[in-house]
Amino acid sequence: MLNIVNRTSYSIRVNIFKDECFKMLNCLQKKYHKKAGRINIALLTRRAMKVLHKKFLQQDKVTDVLSFPENSNNIIEGDIAVCPAYIRQTAVRENSDSAVYFAEAVLHGMLHLFGVDHDYTAASLKAVYKLQAALLKQANIKRSIFDV
Repeated sequence: MLNIVNRTSYSIRVNIFKDECFKMLNCLQKKYHKKAGRINIALLTRRAMKVLHKKFLQQDKVTDVLSFPENSNNIIEGDIAVCPAYIRQTAVRENSDSAVYFAEAVLHGMLHLFGVDHDYTAASLKAVYKLQAALLKQANIKRSIFDV
């Protein structure tokens, strides 16, 4: 079950967004041989994301994505919080495509639910970003769906 909650002013087409998320989940289930159960994705404001980041990771700043796994018995479940405003701002600052960054952030959150972890060294992040790019390609994500 996949639930999407939009607590922002960004307009998304929920059914299409859900379809694209299911494509990502299907790729992850095949790769890691695990089943996905209940997954909630919340699109949050900068303020709400900062509150969560401080509460759970003791970081007093906004971030792009946070994951909260609740896995049991090889069933992948949990919550993902995504901040479209932060993603857009960062994409503009880095002169990159906000739609691609948004898709990567959602997938990054899913990867954490599936147990993929990383530290913040260049090598570790590079490996995760390479994995994300391969999975997005495999899932055939229509990046315009994630336009923020």
